Amino acid sequence: QDERIRGAIAIAEGTTLSEASGQVQVHLMNIIEHRFLKGISYQRALQDYKKMGSELAARNWISAIAPRPVLVVGGTEDAVVSTKRVQALYDAAQEPKALILINDADHVFTRKRPELVEAVTRWLETNISTSKS
Repeated sequence: QDERIRGAIAIAEGTTLSEASGQVQVHLMNIIEHRFLKGISYQRALQDYKKMGSELAARNWISAIAPRPVLVVGGTEDAVVSTKRVQALYDAAQEPKALILINDADHVFTRKRPELVEAVTRWLETNISTSKS
C-alpha cells in the first residue's frame, strides 16, 4: 500500500509452515545456530514462522503489489519451498511479474548465489530504474 515501494522480490518464498516439508525445522535451527537470528530461541522463531505463514503469507498480499513489478525467485532443489509453491506464488501475482527458477539451487542458494545476485540485479536494472517515479 505504500506508494514509495516501487516493486517487490520474493526469494524462496511461497509456503506456510503447514505446507512445508520437514526441512523447515532444520532450516530454522540452522539460521539460529549460525546466528542469522540473534536473541531469539528456536521456539520463538517457530512461533513467528507459524504467524508469518498464516497472517503474513506472501500469497495473501502479492496480488496487491500491482501495478508495481514483482519478481519471484526459487531454486529447483529447494527442500523447504518447492518449485510448485514458488510457481503458485508467481501465479497469484498480477502483471507485471517475472519468475526465475535457478537450476540446482537449494533454499539458501548454496554455490548459486552469484547466479542469484546476477538475476536479481538484472531484474532491478530493468524494472526499478532510479529515473522512474
